[in-house]
This record gives sequence, structure tokens and C-alpha cells, in this order.
Amino acid sequence: MANTNLTDAKNAKNDEFYTVAEIFRVINNFSDEYKLPFSMHISGYKYEEIAKELVLPIGTVKSRVSFARKRLQELLIDYKYQDRK
Repeated sequence: MANTNLTDAKNAKNDEFYTVAEIFRVINNFSDEYKLPFSMHISGYKYEEIAKELVLPIGTVKSRVSFARKRLQELLIDYKYQDRK
């Protein structure tokens, strides 16, 4: 996955929030194996739907979504994810 300087830029301009464009710029730098399941998940697809669409085991989908979420949190230090139950 590509590294980005969005965190440094955010700290330099001292904004409270990242823009949607900044968040999607980071997500779009992920490899497809993480970007696709994560993008589908944040678009409202359920894990089962993603697994069926991408022809992957559900455990793989959950793992990739989790990995992408953690990576996003690392790159956007103030990013907080709230899972939909």
C-alpha cells in the first residue's frame, strides 16, 4: 500500500477534519484486494454480499476490510470508524 503525507499536511494546516476527497485519496492508493472490499463495505454492502460479489470466503472479506480500516487509521491519525451493527 502506498504511503501518503496527508497526516503531515493535516497537522500543518491544523484542521479538525479530513475532507472526503482526502479520505478517498488514501483509500484509492490501497491495492485492489483491500480497496474493493473496503469500498463496498463503507458503501453499505454486508460482508456476505461482498464475499459473493468478489467470490471470496467471508473470512477473507472481513480480514481485508479490517486491514484496510486499520491502515486508514494509521494514515489518517484522527480517523475514527464506527461499525454499523
